[in-house]
Amino acid sequence: MTRTYGEVIQRAALRFSSADIRSPRLDAELLMVHAAKTDRAGIIARLGENVPEDVLPVFERLADRRAAREPFAYITGSREFYSLEFFVDSSVLIPRPETEGIIDAALCVYDDSTRLNVLDVGTGSGAIAVTLAKLRPLWSVTGVDISAMALDVARRNAGLHNVGDRVKFVESDLFGSLTGSTYDLIVSNPPYLRKGSGQIDEEVSLFEPEEALYGGDDGLCVVSSIIDQSRDFLNSRGRLIMEIGADQASSARSLVDKSETLRLEKVSADLQGIDRIITAIKTV
Repeated sequence: MTRTYGEVIQRAALRFSSADIRSPRLDAELLMVHAAKTDRAGIIARLGENVPEDVLPVFERLADRRAAREPFAYITGSREFYSLEFFVDSSVLIPRPETEGIIDAALCVYDDSTRLNVLDVGTGSGAIAVTLAKLRPLWSVTGVDISAMALDVARRNAGLHNVGDRVKFVESDLFGSLTGSTYDLIVSNPPYLRKGSGQIDEEVSLFEPEEALYGGDDGLCVVSSIIDQSRDFLNSRGRLIMEIGADQASSARSLVDKSETLRLEKVSADLQGIDRIITAIKTV
């Protein structure tokens, strides 16, 4: 039995709606775009045409995954970050718009004529490290992560964006493998969710890697470690720019204030007006 693009998409959209997917019709259309290897305009123009026999089973497999609440980015293997496309899979956290604030903060402080040695702690997909290297050709960037699989993804993304010669990736638990190295800028999107929090979306809790999400009982375990240890890896007047949880600004301020060598320079809000990015400078 042949079915049109419109019929297949509508059927999937109803499934997604029943599964509490936030944008059921859009997701169905975009999965068809992926299955048919075309663009959305092409799909919309063919809603009354029959779906080719080789496309339909591909789409149905993708739709089954989405109906099970698997994140869209994992299904398609792609996520946009700072207007760049990144490969992602289940070994890495999916880059989010809030994290783009780290890029904004770094570019605001340092222009394109400044040479920097940069460290990205917990690099994951490499989105931050690769984006900074792409936008600042004079910067040398190192990304570290405890996950070897995540580093494979990061290296792939560095290759996709032709910055592999200026970005290196090191398997390391935070700063553990970096003895003797120092940096002008340290950036990080650390795990900062509270363990056992009941307000985390199933698409996150069931599919994204736990080690990239949870920062202990209060969410501040890794945040605190990075603030404490960064003093030994920052050059004088070097900066730490880090993402924090939506309710952690006050705690992060206190952690920086307790540091003997860091001074809080700025707290930046996301598009919803929530303080999400801290910038601290090493004062000695």
